[in-house]
Amino acid sequence: MNIFNEEPTEKFSEFGAPEITLPEEPAPNNPPWSSIVAFGVWLASVAFVVLIPNLFILPYVAKQNIDFLDREKLLEFVTTDKTAVLLQVSAIVLAHLLTIALAWFIITKFNKFSFRQVLGWRWGGFTFWKCVLITGSFFALAGITSYFIPEQDNDLLKIIRSSREALYLVAFLATFTAPLVEEVIYRGILYSAFQKTFGVGLAILFVT
Repeated sequence: MNIFNEEPTEKFSEFGAPEITLPEEPAPNNPPWSSIVAFGVWLASVAFVVLIPNLFILPYVAKQNIDFLDREKLLEFVTTDKTAVLLQVSAIVLAHLLTIALAWFIITKFNKFSFRQVLGWRWGGFTFWKCVLITGSFFALAGITSYFIPEQDNDLLKIIRSSREALYLVAFLATFTAPLVEEVIYRGILYSAFQKTFGVGLAILFVT
């Protein structure tokens, strides 16, 4: 005689194992940061560009015994002095590098996720040498254009003409750090978070 009632076991076996919902992997449409964090990173990037050049140049200006209240003379000095210009351009490079470092920590959650995977970056058939070729083509086109079209004096030309070092730093800014910061901050961190919170349309409007 079987003293155990097998009916409850049969009834319980009718119920399947509980489904386990795994969290979605981080992706461009599912970033592991919020819109508030994205906005904070953008504010930090702006603060870096504004504050760091001033911090770099302040000791040098003070050493020259320039009256800080004379704004016209101060502006002329920081835009014409070779060392002052070089310090400011160097500081912008540092500001961009700090921005990229901050963005990397936010995107990867301190190296927990893949930077390229979260942003959806894929090289495909776009190789390193193609980048070099395109960059060289831009410089060649700029040289040809400047040869046939007279240059108009502006702040950028003043910076480039101030020293060879400033020229190299501006070229580095224009071809590497500035495009990278724009891509990571605006199309990466800001757009990814905003499209998840507000939708694609508003995200495009906010970012542009």
